[in-house]
Amino acid sequence: MLRTSFLLLLGLALSACHGNASDETSTAAAATATGAPCPCEAHGGNAAGEPGSQAARAADTAAAAGEPSAEPAAAGDEAGPPETPHPYDETADARAEIDAAIAASGTDGKPVLLVFGANWCPWCRRLDYLMKHDPTVLAALDAGFHLVHVDAGERHSDTNRAIDQAYGHPIQNGLPVLVVLNAQGEVVHTQETGALEQGDHHDPAKVLEFLRRFGHEPQPT
Repeated sequence: MLRTSFLLLLGLALSACHGNASDETSTAAAATATGAPCPCEAHGGNAAGEPGSQAARAADTAAAAGEPSAEPAAAGDEAGPPETPHPYDETADARAEIDAAIAASGTDGKPVLLVFGANWCPWCRRLDYLMKHDPTVLAALDAGFHLVHVDAGERHSDTNRAIDQAYGHPIQNGLPVLVVLNAQGEVVHTQETGALEQGDHHDPAKVLEFLRRFGHEPQPT
């Protein structure tokens, strides 16, 4: 009788343990399923499907949850790759700037490069730093394009939504995203920037390859 009671109690204890483990597994699965996606890039990593650095993922998750992101890393900061603190002028008239760039393109033949992004986006700040500080990339930009930054504003805002829609809704690919226009203002190419990444930063060689592929090449005189 005592042996039977002991076995019954042991069986109930084991059942409770398995139930708790199952509950913990379910809770973890639910947390994973409801995790916020990376706000900067729709793919949440690079073109090969590899995730970004732990620091980048943490910053992106905080932004997706509506929390303020960490301060941009300064040049040489060991916390992450260098970033431009506030690359987007939130008061700029992007439509007027695009129209002016298209008009200039009709004169000199340089295509227009639209860089859609936002100041809250870590990857946007990193790409801007590269474009302004890498000598080869900067030279290719100056020689090959009329550059216009288009501020996407806060997440889910209407900032420059009409411009986004006018050029095929490029921000559906995540931020930053690049759009090349010809002298008629038509879209030549849309480039999601995950393909230009390497680890926790944009690869200068990949960015340069893109710029040389779509940029203006001066004709010999």
